[in-house]
Amino acid sequence: MSFTSKTSFLAGVSVLALSGASFAGGPVEANEYASFLQDAGGVSWSALVQLGYEDENAEISFGKIQGTVSGSAGGWDFVVQDEFTDDSTHGIEELSASTSFSGVGVKIGQFRKNWSRTSNMGDGGHFNTGGGGDDAGFDGDYEEGFELSYSADAWRVTGTWGDADGSDDWNNVYRGEFLASGTWGQFDDFGAASGGGQGILIGYSTDNESDDTILDVSYEADGFGVMYQMHSDDGADNDTTFWQGSYNMSADTTLWVQMESDDDDTVDTTNFGVAHQYGAGALITVQHSDDGTDSTIGAQLQLSF
Repeated sequence: MSFTSKTSFLAGVSVLALSGASFAGGPVEANEYASFLQDAGGVSWSALVQLGYEDENAEISFGKIQGTVSGSAGGWDFVVQDEFTDDSTHGIEELSASTSFSGVGVKIGQFRKNWSRTSNMGDGGHFNTGGGGDDAGFDGDYEEGFELSYSADAWRVTGTWGDADGSDDWNNVYRGEFLASGTWGQFDDFGAASGGGQGILIGYSTDNESDDTILDVSYEADGFGVMYQMHSDDGADNDTTFWQGSYNMSADTTLWVQMESDDDDTVDTTNFGVAHQYGAGALITVQHSDDGTDSTIGAQLQLSF
């Protein structure tokens, strides 16, 4: 059994800035657009940088650089997200505009579809260094299209109509969530606050093109959290289950474990580790991973400003 050490560094920086903008009507001067957004509601810029070190190959690897510009104008929220990855590819991840009124939400452009709890956490929102699981079926693809949603006190529904692969063959994705107890805010992340109240969230998603479905159930209470998630791949007749549990040892330190497996025995992974928060801007995670063949010891440092 081989052991590999891996360290990843993620840094987030947020400042008031804007590098440029362009719209269907033609290019817009950056300073004019920034002034317009600042007058209307402000503009912000953020960046996520990921680097890694793996002692098996004794080399530092570049993960990604992700930059996001967001602002508000005329009752709409605008997001532009660009990303450079380790294979030298570059592209716009998100280019969207959204608004809401009386519980109804509208989003247009290119954006990550509302598919599962793990995919909805986005980059940097997971306990483990590898993201939300080995099964790609848990991931929410970026769609080009539009989304309609409705939110109430105890439930919310979302419908996404879009093209995820550029084939011009649009698919429909629907997701519903029921808040059995607790508050929506306590499920904005995977951590469970010590002293927090009990909360139960149930979600279900379906894709009409692939007939895939996602079921996830989350529970939190007084520093303890557990999530069950199942992806049913109709085309492969294969189900993948993902369990995650966490316990808040203190206000700054969390123990966590993840287990993932499928019916075909192609996925059999166990991750466990500890995450510690240093102040408001630094989070370090140390973990052990076992995929049934290799064991890995890893660490991740996440900085935000």
